[in-house]
Amino acid sequence: MPPKSSAKGGGKSGGGGAASSKAKSSQQQQQQSREEDLQREPLQAVILADAFSKRLDPLTTDRPACLLPLCNVPLLDWTLENLTLAEVEEIFILASRYSDQIKKHLSSSPARYSLPKITVIATPDAQSLGDVMRELDSKQIIRSDFILIHADSVASMDLASIVDAHKRRRKRDKDAIMTICTMPVGKRSRIRTPGNLSLFFVEPHTSQLVHYAPVPAAPRLRTTSLPLEVFDQDAAATTNSLSRGAEVDIRNDLVDCGIDICSADVPPLFSENFDYQTLRHDFVLGILTSDLLDSKIFVHVAPTGPPASAVQIAGSSFPETVGTSTYGRGYAARVKSPADYDAITKDVIGQWTYPLGPAGYLPGGQRYSPRSGLRFLGDNVVLSRTCHLGTHTLVGSQSEIGDKASLHQSVLGSSVKVGSRTSISGSYIWADSTIGSGCTIERSIIGANVKILDGVKINKGCIIADGCTVGPNVELSAFSRIANKKYRSDLDFDSDSEQDDDDDDSLRASDRAAGAAGSKDAFSKQLGAQGVGYLWPALGDKPIRAEDDMDSEASDDDDEDEVDEIERAQNLRLMRLGADLDEMQLSDSLSDVSSVGVGRDSDDEDDEDDSELGTDDSMSDDDDDDILGASMMLDGETNVEKQAALKRLNEFRGEATASLERAFEENHTVDDAAIELKTLRMASNVPLKEVRKTVIGFILTKCDPDQPKQMLKVLDKWCPLISVVAVDDQIEALATVQNFCATHAKYYKIFIPLLKKFYNDDVISEDNIVGWWKSPLSRQTEAEVGGDKNIQLRKAAEEVIRYILESQESSDEDEDDDDEEDSD
Repeated sequence: MPPKSSAKGGGKSGGGGAASSKAKSSQQQQQQSREEDLQREPLQAVILADAFSKRLDPLTTDRPACLLPLCNVPLLDWTLENLTLAEVEEIFILASRYSDQIKKHLSSSPARYSLPKITVIATPDAQSLGDVMRELDSKQIIRSDFILIHADSVASMDLASIVDAHKRRRKRDKDAIMTICTMPVGKRSRIRTPGNLSLFFVEPHTSQLVHYAPVPAAPRLRTTSLPLEVFDQDAAATTNSLSRGAEVDIRNDLVDCGIDICSADVPPLFSENFDYQTLRHDFVLGILTSDLLDSKIFVHVAPTGPPASAVQIAGSSFPETVGTSTYGRGYAARVKSPADYDAITKDVIGQWTYPLGPAGYLPGGQRYSPRSGLRFLGDNVVLSRTCHLGTHTLVGSQSEIGDKASLHQSVLGSSVKVGSRTSISGSYIWADSTIGSGCTIERSIIGANVKILDGVKINKGCIIADGCTVGPNVELSAFSRIANKKYRSDLDFDSDSEQDDDDDDSLRASDRAAGAAGSKDAFSKQLGAQGVGYLWPALGDKPIRAEDDMDSEASDDDDEDEVDEIERAQNLRLMRLGADLDEMQLSDSLSDVSSVGVGRDSDDEDDEDDSELGTDDSMSDDDDDDILGASMMLDGETNVEKQAALKRLNEFRGEATASLERAFEENHTVDDAAIELKTLRMASNVPLKEVRKTVIGFILTKCDPDQPKQMLKVLDKWCPLISVVAVDDQIEALATVQNFCATHAKYYKIFIPLLKKFYNDDVISEDNIVGWWKSPLSRQTEAEVGGDKNIQLRKAAEEVIRYILESQESSDEDEDDDDEEDSD
């Protein structure tokens, strides 16, 4: 905004010439600014409605993935809301299937979506994302830089500032054609889905991407290869090469947000290269390895923050990850699998997307009444006086929960009815579904208009499509998929075809009424006497036919050779809801890369090469989160030497302690204290666990175990700060509290009271309290963490753990008593 003129009549004549000159200059700048505004092209966005994936089947056999509800809001609405906040003026939605459903949905959407002009473009012949981009290019509708976003992205990211940064970079360098949006997460973050991770090789000073590599979970990737061109001695030889001695950050802590800022040059590049079928594996790698193109790709690493429930301020006070930008803050992640759906839903309820979410406002204008413990209720919800509503739950409008039913970490859609003595945990029940009495549903997704009859037990990872019926008195094995169409392999039919909606294999209304679809086929025993639906193989599994039994292993091996490594069965199984890594015999760090080879075959794990950027020792399973984003020199040494790091750590501890001392003495707010800690952490580049250790230790030393009232006053004021520093790894934070109490005799007796307060005040979630108790971190016996006293504290916590587990479930004894009374 131009400065206001302060000149008034009566000024000295001697300054008139200078004032006149300044005034003219200001007027010229204003005129130039107005002309630029007139010439500015409206900000455009392209939404890719198709993922060209079947990971969410059979939920997507009748409707597009972008219309699946997340927290009772269609995924497309989350995307549109974020684009509207970014002041996008023109939106194009490209859909190869179900375009009519998308148009119908938009016609009934809230009025605010009429602000940007929205056009749905059907691309029925597209078989891949590359085909969609070529169709976009043929339309000649992209006039300038635009946002390319997947419709399954759930985001509250400040896209406007990222677009501005991209445009400024483009003014300096016309070869900068794309900015990939990413978000840093901790090693134990739930949205860091195994089997679907990536390595980003980024030049730290410019944020230019020099190499990209997908990281499958199985078989474990112990090495990866970089093209020799990346390390060309003459950096000018190729656009994406580095000069000798240059630095590169190797990041596998970044979540791909599914959002790119692109120049108008991107769609034509797809038309020029018909082998580009995917955005990352084909297009990005193609650009980075091209000998003919000078195009460059950059990476935006978004600053992240804690949930709004931790510190109620607009803007984050969470210590930022080194290497992140100071703009483009926010959350963004894609729902690409059932595991993603579960993780992102929990993040939304946990207020990571605030102000978007049930605690603020939801796209579409839905409102929920908040209760303590992250419980949210819609309008006209009917709760039985004896039902139990656990933490992290959301209940849609008009829903009913019966006597002695329990709901924990779950979402109910609108008009869902839950019968008496039914237990639902970690599950998602969509609109207009009915759950009978005496049922148990664990970590599953139940579609719309589904009927679960009395006495049904649904084990973890199950998916039941719209309109199906299960029961009564049956048990679905873990990871079962029930569909309203018969399963057909890719060889039999293309499930992406909309014509299948009228297929004879679909459940007709007469079938649903009579229950014939389930009772007359081979799966009647699994679905129950009144079952309606078809049993599909679990995600990552293949159906076994009698005639194929002898050759199944050989055919599976042949098929695996032809499938992209990320889409192989071993990886797909990890993307199931409730997938247990231990059961699949994979370590917690199965996606860590032990070494990085230059110009060599990554399959040759036993080969030695002096050009490796790391070894098993330098990036082992026991490395801390901060090593994930470590900057490494090309000769294999870390950028920051150990002595310098130790010095910075000691300086941080001293400065952080002094800062906290001032905060206590001057009665600062938690917000201000957190912001100052963030600044110190950014300046010193210390690991997040050191921030946790310093803050937790300082706060506990301010508590007097012999003065309960004084201790309670301190904790009431400063527990929110513990929430802030613990939010990225609550299990480790609780272990830090345990170790402190074990090594300080004076504080030994307050560990259990602390644990109870953390539970009651939601400082640490109940799942993470149980997770701490199960974790090896709680069983450490080293002298520096308290030795045997550490184990004694864990044993003393069994009472609290037992109480939490019992509160999460319906009382089995009460249910048995009720059943006996009913039978009598």
